[in-house]
Amino acid sequence: MTVNAGRNVSEYVANLKKVIARIIAEFRGLLFLVPSEVKINSLKSIEGGYEVSGCYRYKALLGGVVIEEGSFKITLSREFEVLSVEITPKS
Repeated sequence: MTVNAGRNVSEYVANLKKVIARIIAEFRGLLFLVPSEVKINSLKSIEGGYEVSGCYRYKALLGGVVIEEGSFKITLSREFEVLSVEITPKS
């Protein structure tokens, strides 16, 4: 893999994490919080898109207190349009 290809993969993953963070924030009503971590554990190519699973953590803007964390499984089209969402917050 060339340096440029590696950079493209890194940029792709960074963009994917931003998309996932936005989807979780919208579906969980966390729009005013800071996504401190979105970890992708699995990225599978499926017909017409991707199945992405992993975990997330959201913190308050001030103080860094963890407000919510959990796991997700999100299916996206190749254009990153949401096809299905499963979000499971930790109790």
